[in-house]
Amino acid sequence: MKSEAISVEISALDPAKIVALDIVSSEVRQNFRSYCAQWATQDPFYITHNGIVQVMVGRHRDLTRVSTDRSIFSVELPKRPGVEKFDTFMGMDVIAQLDGEKHDRLRRLLSQPFNPTAVQALHGQIERHVNDLIDAILAGDALEFDFMAKFAEQIMPRVLLQTMFAIDPSEWHRFIRMGNAIELTEDIEPGGDFPVEYKSAMASVREAILVLIEERRAHPGTDLMSQLIQVRDGTDKLSDDELFAQMFTLLAAALQSTASALGGILLTLARHPEQFALVKAELDLVPSAVEECLRVHGSGYLSFPRFALEDTELSGTFIPAGVPILMCLGAGNYDPEVYPSRCASMFVATPKV
Repeated sequence: MKSEAISVEISALDPAKIVALDIVSSEVRQNFRSYCAQWATQDPFYITHNGIVQVMVGRHRDLTRVSTDRSIFSVELPKRPGVEKFDTFMGMDVIAQLDGEKHDRLRRLLSQPFNPTAVQALHGQIERHVNDLIDAILAGDALEFDFMAKFAEQIMPRVLLQTMFAIDPSEWHRFIRMGNAIELTEDIEPGGDFPVEYKSAMASVREAILVLIEERRAHPGTDLMSQLIQVRDGTDKLSDDELFAQMFTLLAAALQSTASALGGILLTLARHPEQFALVKAELDLVPSAVEECLRVHGSGYLSFPRFALEDTELSGTFIPAGVPILMCLGAGNYDPEVYPSRCASMFVATPKV
């Protein structure tokens, strides 16, 4: 039945737009900037992975439409075989995979503890964590050090787990393990199950978060978890399942992606030493330099997929209802229609206006 449904989909597609591409291959990962620059100028095209047809979207205007047109495109998973691999959070209602009123309601509730004043209050503590890690690196005898191991992979557990959520360091290993296990979901076969290690890591994190919810409900503090438990919109509040889902997303999914983003920033600067020197000489350039580095080399090239609610067309490409639409935000950042003065492979620091 699955194969028959998939072959009907393929027969309805323009064969000139079907591209042989293994999106999760090491070759694509190692050369994703070149792929992004190419996809930024292309109409949407089709690829298959594990026999499932998918649509790749990379041009800025197409990404904008798919992201914002709720009447046609949705991030919620359709009820059809082959989309199991996209259910990263195993059925949980996380804000990144919700649309419509469900999404808007969670956003209203979650925005309260993430207001600018609350975020700014974390600045001093974050700065201390950064300085402590730098001091430890400088105290070493080696002229070289592993940036990822000594800094990038250590800063987020301190900021997120310790400062924002006040989680005891003895529990950090659960969340770090979960962050590392997420990539195991990338190659699930149609109708297949999640890897044992992934399910085990999730169960471990679930156990820890549910205990923390009960502890903070009984003895609330000033940490973000306590604030999320107490947040209200009139009589509306987050249920225990919603609390767990949002905390899981923040605590497990953000650790590795943020570390990768930090590595990408340093790698981009290192590839352009003249720009790196300029930024170091003029520290006012740091904010715009960080933004530009994230544009050129973000932590990932695909966001959560979206799905057409009905058969539709995007820039001349037919998109059948329910087919996963892979959104390459990294490619959108290279679109020459939006960034005409910037080369896709070049970092250019500009003064903050």
